[in-house]
Amino acid sequence: MNIANQLKNYRNSVSISQEQLAEVVHVSRQTISNWETGKSYPDLQSLLILSEYFKVSLDDLVKGDVLMMKRNANIQRLNRLSFFMLGSFIFMVLSIVLYKYWGPMALMIPLLFYAFMMYAAFSIEKIKKVEDIQTYRQILDYMKKREVQKDFNKKKLVLEKVLFTIGSAVITFFLVYAVLTFL
Repeated sequence: MNIANQLKNYRNSVSISQEQLAEVVHVSRQTISNWETGKSYPDLQSLLILSEYFKVSLDDLVKGDVLMMKRNANIQRLNRLSFFMLGSFIFMVLSIVLYKYWGPMALMIPLLFYAFMMYAAFSIEKIKKVEDIQTYRQILDYMKKREVQKDFNKKKLVLEKVLFTIGSAVITFFLVYAVLTFL
């Protein structure tokens, strides 16, 4: 994280050792070392003491870290939602088998899994809209914490979305057909 570099730079600018800084903040030298290597993060009280000691604002000390933490949280949420959506899809397809045994009322179960899947899909789209990522390449760059390229062809994007939707519908149709005919 960025605070590791900031902390190291501020400590070097006032020419003090990790031990001396540890005494000021009332922590061990190893803790300072962990902060500077990015292995751990200072608590709020320590951040306040550090910002006061270096005579910088808390914003300057943690510059960039808040955005990075938000991005990491979004990446984790995207991963969880993706797995949830995939699991819902698998259970939706598998639960169609119940139609053969229970009749039309059994279709309520796949509809429930479909609702879960759509909730996850809309949540993912909401994050994509907030982060302004549209193409598959942008999503990959975002997930791998690389710089997201903002130049893309609108016509290609629309074509990709249409083809993806049609492809998904065809695959789903054949999966449902296979499950209903072979079981």
